[in-house]
Amino acid sequence: MWVEFQGPGFTMEVPSEWRVMASPQFQAIFFSPLIGQDPRRANLTVALQDVPDDTTARALVDVLNRMQADSYPDFSVVCETADAAGEVSKIQRTLRWRNPSSGETVLQHQACHVRDGLACILTGSRPDGLPDDVATGVDGVFQRMLASFAFHATHVGL
Repeated sequence: MWVEFQGPGFTMEVPSEWRVMASPQFQAIFFSPLIGQDPRRANLTVALQDVPDDTTARALVDVLNRMQADSYPDFSVVCETADAAGEVSKIQRTLRWRNPSSGETVLQHQACHVRDGLACILTGSRPDGLPDDVATGVDGVFQRMLASFAFHATHVGL
């Protein structure tokens, strides 16, 4: 079952069985139930940030790529698609990198939206190397969450 989550300046669909939290760094963090017998959980973060009005999703992603390449061993962009719908500039991408602490490889699905000086970065993370059927299921959940994201009609700077 899916429910609509209303955050500060946005809405999106989330699975009803996922837990939600917030932190100073993220406006929302969604945690999946256990992934089969695996003790790790998938998660999706939502980060909002004021940016200059002329910032595009491409400029934002270029900065993120540099930061992530510096921070994460074996960082790579697996695929990337760009889209512009009305006033919203959007790039969706899949990333892979190695956690420097655990050595575990992480797969991420990320969508970067920019509109009128507000950037939203949604990042779904899961362990790489899950069984194919489990990975396909988690990735499908991420894709639906990312596709359902929408800015509210207006927003106030953060």
